[in-house]
Amino acid sequence: MARLSIFIGIGLMLVGAMGYALPEKSSVTALIPAFVGVIMAIGGLITLSNEKLRKHIMHLNALLAAMLMVSAAMRLPYSLVDLKQNFFTIVVLSDVVFLSGIFMFYAVKSFVEARIAKTTYSLPEEALKEGQKEEKTNV
Repeated sequence: MARLSIFIGIGLMLVGAMGYALPEKSSVTALIPAFVGVIMAIGGLITLSNEKLRKHIMHLNALLAAMLMVSAAMRLPYSLVDLKQNFFTIVVLSDVVFLSGIFMFYAVKSFVEARIAKTTYSLPEEALKEGQKEEKTNV
């Protein structure tokens, strides 16, 4: 997930820069995907070197991706009204929804797999205590 976070972060940075640089009339808000991409990429780099923070940072990245995906998806229908004038806006919003959606899909998949692995490989404390009692009585 750390590498995916870095790649999606770079993609969001490129989309944000494209959304700011290409249209004739641009706004600083077009750089929002780039700012989120920087945070996600830095989070991915941190998790490569620090395993203890991985869970927290990946949850933060998933939250950022969800917020970005929802906000871009909400703006997309309003931009479709005038296709000719809002072409770059539509492309940028579609790319943001696509990249954030990919990250969300793999984040949820990873979280579910981690939960399954945790419940599969860890025994409840009661079972461990019973196993210890059995070992003592067998000795």
